[in-house]
Amino acid sequence: MSRYIDTEFNRNQVGFIPESYDDKIADDNPVRVIDALIDSLDMEKLGFTYATPKKTGRKPYNPKDMCSGH
Repeated sequence: MSRYIDTEFNRNQVGFIPESYDDKIADDNPVRVIDALIDSLDMEKLGFTYATPKKTGRKPYNPKDMCSGH
């Protein structure tokens, strides 16, 4: 279970059109590189103060959501 508020939608979810969002983006699209780069970042090492959320209280938003359309 994530300790962040989940703002990400399921890219494989089928919508009204019988395609997933992931299927609409080509495998060689630059957005895939950006997505992989953001996922690989260590937010704590980059100095994000709240990169490691507390165990109590309301879940924070994931700081990676500020960097992309995650």
